[in-house]
Amino acid sequence: MAILFVIPQLESVGGLALLIFAVVSMAAWVSTGSERISYGGVQIALAFLLTVLQGFGPGISLSAASDRIIGILLGNMVVYLIFTNIWPVSVADEVKRRAGAATAKLKQLASLDFATRRASTALVASVQTDLGVIRNAVEMASYEPRRMRPSLEDRKGYAGKVRALDALSLALYFQTDPPPVTALEPDPGTRPDEPTEFSNTAQPGETT
Repeated sequence: MAILFVIPQLESVGGLALLIFAVVSMAAWVSTGSERISYGGVQIALAFLLTVLQGFGPGISLSAASDRIIGILLGNMVVYLIFTNIWPVSVADEVKRRAGAATAKLKQLASLDFATRRASTALVASVQTDLGVIRNAVEMASYEPRRMRPSLEDRKGYAGKVRALDALSLALYFQTDPPPVTALEPDPGTRPDEPTEFSNTAQPGETT
């Protein structure tokens, strides 16, 4: 759009500078967002600068823009094929790992006296960080291929586990008497690093 409608109307370097400032500012704003869209902000800025600044002046060729778009799409396709076929990685794995880490930290927090728990703000913040990662992973699970995607029931279980761990972390921090932590103990048939509620993931071909 800038090449077709804006650049032909520019008559000075000041106008070009204002155009670059506006687009790069928008790209920077997108880049400061969550990890879902931050990569898009970087690509907006790179694609725009490579397209508009093709030399010592504004460019009007669309070939650079098309090459950039093709490169982005090709890169996305390669990454998709690698992480879904060659080296599959599911959000369920991250959920299990973070849930185990949060559970271990809460058990450590529960073993402390109230005064020490109140002073352990870094430990509580670390638990909240783990729970935030789990929440984000559950939301991102809908974008996974069907054969890798946890079932809808499993995802609801993940969300329920996060709420329970969140309530327990706040109770341990603010209440004098620590609540019971028996709910955090895994079943005998579950590996120690996988809490029970997080041990079931969707099987290949399973629908949501």
